[in-house]
Order: sequence, then structure tokens, then C-alpha cells
Amino acid sequence: MFYDRYLCQFSCALVFFALTGCQQSQDGPGRFELTGEITIDGKPVPAGEIMFEPDSSKGNSGPAGVAEIKDGRYTTTPTFGTVGGPHIAVISANSGGGMRENGETPAGWLLLDSYRMPIDLPKKNHTENIEISSAEAKKK
Repeated sequence: MFYDRYLCQFSCALVFFALTGCQQSQDGPGRFELTGEITIDGKPVPAGEIMFEPDSSKGNSGPAGVAEIKDGRYTTTPTFGTVGGPHIAVISANSGGGMRENGETPAGWLLLDSYRMPIDLPKKNHTENIEISSAEAKKK
């Protein structure tokens, strides 16, 4: 009985310290909001996702930023913003689709699958418009 009580207290303390250690540190890299438009041959990308991966080959590190693309526009949230500096933008784009009877909105057919391009982002909130040529996208 005596042993069980201390085991329980120890377990609770261990869980408490593990959870507090997992909280986001205020000392980590700052993240910046990024917004912009994405077009292919001048036409807005209907749906998709863009991810900004820090380019480690150019000495940049930190968490990746990510945003949904809708009607040619994207906006990262403060939680999923970028750290600035050299990045690789990874873009997946779909044709979009209409609302189905069950309320689902399908992504449509694939326009770009993990298209990668280098991009240098400032270390501040920023607007970054991206124009992609379909001829260039086919090469990659």
C-alpha cells in the first residue's frame, strides 16, 4: 500500500514534467505569417496546399510552414508560419470541385504534385505571390 502511493505520486509527477516539457518554447525560432496568391500560367490555383521547408543546404533550419490554397490564395497562421530565410516551397495543386450533395467538397484532379521551387523569405510578416509556368512545372 505504501509502495503504491509513492508509485502513483512519482507517476503523476513524471507525467506533469513530461507535459510541461512538451509545451512550445518561447525561445524557439520566431514564425512569420505569409500570405499571397499562387497562379499557374496566370490562372489562380483553385485548391491545394503549399509547404515552406527551410533549405538546410543553404544553412536554414527550423519548422516548416504550411497553408491551404483556396481560389488562388493562401495564408499561413501564426502557428504554421515560416521562419524566414532560404526555403523550398512545395506546392500541390488541384482543380477544385463543386459541393456534393453530402456537403463534401472534393479537391478535383491533380494539377501539380509536390512541385518544388527555391524561395528566399524575409524574417517578417510578408506577402509572397508565386507564378508557375505549366511548361516549367512539367520539367520538374
